[in-house]
Amino acid sequence: MPLLLNLKKLALISTLFFFSVGVFAQSYQMAESYKYFKTGDYVQAIETLSKIKGDRKMMGTKHYLMGVSYNKIQEYDLASKSFKLAIKSGNKSRDLYYEYGQALYAANELSKARKIFNESAKRNFKKWTSLYYVAHISQILEEWKSAKKYYQKIIDSDSAEGNILQVARFQMGETLLSMTRTRHGDDKDKQREMVGKFVLRQFDRAINVDQNSSLSRDIRERKTEVQREFGLDPDKFTNGRDIPKENWDLYVAQEFRYDNNITFSSDTPSVQATQKDSNIVETEAYVQRKFILGRRWQIAPEFQFNLLYHQDRDSSEVFSNDQYRLSPAIRLKYEHKAFGSPATILLDYDYSYTARDKDAIKDMGFYASSNTVTLGWRFKYFSSGETTFKVKQKSYAAYLNTLNNTTSSVSFDHVAILSTQRIIVFFLSYDDVAVEQKSDSSKSYLMRMDYIIPGISDMYTLDIALTVNMVDEYLNTSKTSADISYAPSIKLTKNINKHFKLDLFYDYTMNTSEDTANSEYTKHVSGMKIKYSF
Repeated sequence: MPLLLNLKKLALISTLFFFSVGVFAQSYQMAESYKYFKTGDYVQAIETLSKIKGDRKMMGTKHYLMGVSYNKIQEYDLASKSFKLAIKSGNKSRDLYYEYGQALYAANELSKARKIFNESAKRNFKKWTSLYYVAHISQILEEWKSAKKYYQKIIDSDSAEGNILQVARFQMGETLLSMTRTRHGDDKDKQREMVGKFVLRQFDRAINVDQNSSLSRDIRERKTEVQREFGLDPDKFTNGRDIPKENWDLYVAQEFRYDNNITFSSDTPSVQATQKDSNIVETEAYVQRKFILGRRWQIAPEFQFNLLYHQDRDSSEVFSNDQYRLSPAIRLKYEHKAFGSPATILLDYDYSYTARDKDAIKDMGFYASSNTVTLGWRFKYFSSGETTFKVKQKSYAAYLNTLNNTTSSVSFDHVAILSTQRIIVFFLSYDDVAVEQKSDSSKSYLMRMDYIIPGISDMYTLDIALTVNMVDEYLNTSKTSADISYAPSIKLTKNINKHFKLDLFYDYTMNTSEDTANSEYTKHVSGMKIKYSF
């Protein structure tokens, strides 16, 4: 009997001994695993952890540490399995559900990840970051109402971190944008309204959370993209055309030119003596104020003053051309789209008052006034550039009733930008001038082509042009004569700085006539113009 008791005691002692040795060994392996884990040697940590066997608590710790380690080496499927086992084993680590959600999210198991992140938020571990993942996953799954709900929770909180609040506001804007596209896919005007009221507002609020963050720069870029897409860019009209950066356009200019045939005298020897030349000084001042309404309309009142002075003060045929002109106008533009590109409807009203030394007494008095209404349409149909059509009605009242007339005009121009960035401008117009004395009435056809070379040495622009003008005079609707003039010209412009610009120019005119040689003449005009823009 004593021997049996001794054997039982020995067995118990042996069992306790080996159990203690086993527990010690498992504890040692766990300590080793944790050491590898803390130093970032996650592969070795996993290898050591995989050998551990123990009670429920130890296994919970083992699977938790393995899950985090698998996350670190981007083995997300294995991480998910480990976290699931850790939960089953009752592990209570605060970040368990957050880390589990990260693994599921990275493995693209979005629905499962959303549930786990929601549980992390309920357990108050990184609550707002966890809720952000819940919202963002809903957004990815195109469950817009759910995404909006959770983003709104973050936005309404008083304790969400600044970076989470900023990105939540930004993604709230993106969610509202997606909802707008879904609900109003066929109604572009409604889309534009909703984006302007809600989406861009969220972007602005997101930026204001931290205006200096790197995310703010990204949000600004995204905001600009959305504004352009929906025609809401504050720097552009709704059709995408740039809004002028300056509301005022103000300049003064001084021109000096030499004209060898002011009187348009014939070159024939019999009338050579009547040809007069002179230096001419012209002063110009211009001001325009632009008003932008609703990013569709532009109203621009303007005023221009011109003073023309001839330096030949001995010949009355010359100085009688001295004059000044006052030209107020108002220009209206309506921006829209045509042919899928920006287009503009133009409506202009111009008034002109001209005073001239008509009596050659070296004193200028009323000579004529005019009222002009122009309706035009500028659009892009051809890929090379823009085209403009205009119709115009001009009423001209002079100091002599016999000079009064009404001009009806139609014009067309096209600006083509070549692949070399050089520009070709083609202009064609028809004018019908009706005078009470029909023998003085006429119709004319004008064609002009400009070839413009910008950016020469980064400072110069060269404009080479040819103008052809044919004037038909008619009496009782029967043509009696036709004058055709050919006028090649060249102009070199230098941009001295952002304010000063200098033009050097030369114009040549040769006029031919079917009526009489006395109507034929040539004319040379050369000069320079300096312009200062404020």
